[in-house]
Amino acid sequence: LLLFSPIGIYSKRVISPGEDIFTDIPLVHAQTVDTLSISPACATCTTSLLTPAVYFETTWSRMPEKLQRQIEEYWPPITLVPCSFCPFELYCSETCRQQAWDSYHKILCPSANPETMELFQFCANRQIIVRGTWNSIFSPMILAKLIAMIVLHVVNSVQSK
Repeated sequence: LLLFSPIGIYSKRVISPGEDIFTDIPLVHAQTVDTLSISPACATCTTSLLTPAVYFETTWSRMPEKLQRQIEEYWPPITLVPCSFCPFELYCSETCRQQAWDSYHKILCPSANPETMELFQFCANRQIIVRGTWNSIFSPMILAKLIAMIVLHVVNSVQSK
């Protein structure tokens, strides 16, 4: 006898409309090379760091100040927290900056590891090698972050013993 049961998430209490029941945070992520400059995001939690000036590009500086103020009034507040040691990573908060440093960036930061400068410059320049491995919709940073996270996890495990 084979029994089939529905697969799903069930609650023991009433869930109100709009109530968060859980959140999912990816273990590792990185922006694709082609979106780094047009849609910046926190390197840790992916919160949008898109400002009106970046969104409107050259049009922004030509807009009347009154229109700029109106746009800024309704634009979500953006906090930019850069890495304390390099210009390549941006975060939405000090918490995200510290989490990145503790989990991967202390290995990948060019200030601590100058060899990574080429990787960050590659991403920042949005380089595309048409017939090669890299293209604009891939992020070489995701593999670097994953490896750095594994290394730091091992180091922290050994140090805590």
